[in-house]
Amino acid sequence: MIQSRYHELMIKLRTMFALASCVAALGLLVACNSVAPSPFSTPPLPSTATATPVPETTSEPTAAAIPLATSTTIAPTPIPIPLPTAALPATGWTWYENTAHAYRIVRPEAWSVRSVTQPSGLIHQAIFTSPETGSEVVVGMWDRAGLEPDLAAWVNAFPDRAIHDFPDEPVTYNATVLGRPAVFHYHPARWGTNDFAVVLFDAGEYRYRILFNSATLPVTEGEPQTFRTMLENLFLYGELNGETEIPTGWEVGAGLVIDTRPIETAAGEIVDPAAAPYVPDGGAGGIEGTFESWQEETFPYRFTLVTDAGETWLIRVEAFRVHFRGQPIDHWFNANAVERPGPGERVWVAGRLIAPNEVVADSIAIERGGVWQAWFIPTLLEMTPETGEVRIPTSGVISTSGNPHMWLRGPLETMAGLLVDEEPPVLPTEWQPYAERTALAYGLVNADGYVEIAELFVQDGPCDVTPLTTHCQAWLQIYPTSSADR
Repeated sequence: MIQSRYHELMIKLRTMFALASCVAALGLLVACNSVAPSPFSTPPLPSTATATPVPETTSEPTAAAIPLATSTTIAPTPIPIPLPTAALPATGWTWYENTAHAYRIVRPEAWSVRSVTQPSGLIHQAIFTSPETGSEVVVGMWDRAGLEPDLAAWVNAFPDRAIHDFPDEPVTYNATVLGRPAVFHYHPARWGTNDFAVVLFDAGEYRYRILFNSATLPVTEGEPQTFRTMLENLFLYGELNGETEIPTGWEVGAGLVIDTRPIETAAGEIVDPAAAPYVPDGGAGGIEGTFESWQEETFPYRFTLVTDAGETWLIRVEAFRVHFRGQPIDHWFNANAVERPGPGERVWVAGRLIAPNEVVADSIAIERGGVWQAWFIPTLLEMTPETGEVRIPTSGVISTSGNPHMWLRGPLETMAGLLVDEEPPVLPTEWQPYAERTALAYGLVNADGYVEIAELFVQDGPCDVTPLTTHCQAWLQIYPTSSADR
């Protein structure tokens, strides 16, 4: 455990978690242990093989639902037919041969395989599943008759059908499979979906799709290489079989994924919520009033409240725009302990003013029995050399206590006061080469209001930036040291 008494920063962090008072009083927050638990020790989000897809009516980005592998029709076991002799890549591998569709592919001996039918127009699909993790490699085929002849154009026209995703930018030919132009797409874990990668190519009468779907968060080391090995040892009977090459770098799985897309106001104006002014604009305050009604009862939530002055406000909950290794880190719904607000209840809100009387919430508390209960809490604090001037949402009637978790993001040197007990704080010698790098720290706020750092990462590579998403994939864990650093 690392614990610090760096005074100025701790004052801010106490204020940050003012909303958690009543939850702690009810004994509903996790007690502070000697070392804060890792966020990855809890059960991961459901994989795309089992997760319920986000409804299409939501405005948030999400990968399309990958068809459930459990809803299958077992096809007859194919009888092997002769194919060109080739050596297995290593011990522990075996061949799978499909007679009806004339292909052969290697698979790990321990992985199960089943042939299934799906309602998405595929004429064949074989699913190879890891017994340890449940991750899958899926071989699918369409009859090209009636499809758009140009593969990339077809994927861009029907991305949900072709790659189970809605990419930020049009796909292009960026890979080669068996000597043929191919489209490769990688989806980093976020929004309730895990990491998956997919490659498509045309050969003869068929359009092929080979998909890797991770069932773990973060992605299990070695499984992306299993996918690559299977792809590199795919053979089509009666077709020319050339070289296979797909992009690299995605195999480590998702890093920090930031959703930067704008949102639409109730009046139809497109705005960037991150650039909108904050309410309150300083000190105590915020919007306090009586809950009126739900405008949208499923996520993303919308409700109206009426202030004591008679003003009606539209409150929007647009959370989970920042994920790290597949887990949302920017906000926390305290839904297990606090029921959502209802008509007539007193509600307090802080957030971004995106239009007159319209706020994207950052914090929401509900008054019940004379006690303010935190329902929706920010859990990501951006650290800068001027962090002392950052305005943190608070309410003067909510006291600080309890043990909420939080993430800090910013240059490592700005976190020195949290990481060492010296005055003035100085980074350890072995961390000084990373002083100016962006760092991510995870920990708990203890009963005294101090952050106890459990895990610390520094950025170890560039970010991939699109108009709608920033993905910083490579991170090095420097505390505690781990052989799983990546």
